[in-house]
Amino acid sequence: METKVLLIFHFCGDKKTSIEVLPPLGILSIAAYLENKKIKTDVIDFTINPDSVIDIESYDIIGF
Repeated sequence: METKVLLIFHFCGDKKTSIEVLPPLGILSIAAYLENKKIKTDVIDFTINPDSVIDIESYDIIGF
């Protein structure tokens, strides 16, 4: 069975400031590393889409 990972980014500050500065490069770097190791990885940025609905049952690992 293939391992599935979900990485979640949530910025607690001002939304406008976080979007103008940088995307979540730390989480994206981790996701790129995992994908390189053939681990299916999804990233959700709640700063951009705060109403995202997640089916947590479909993931083996969830990180913040």
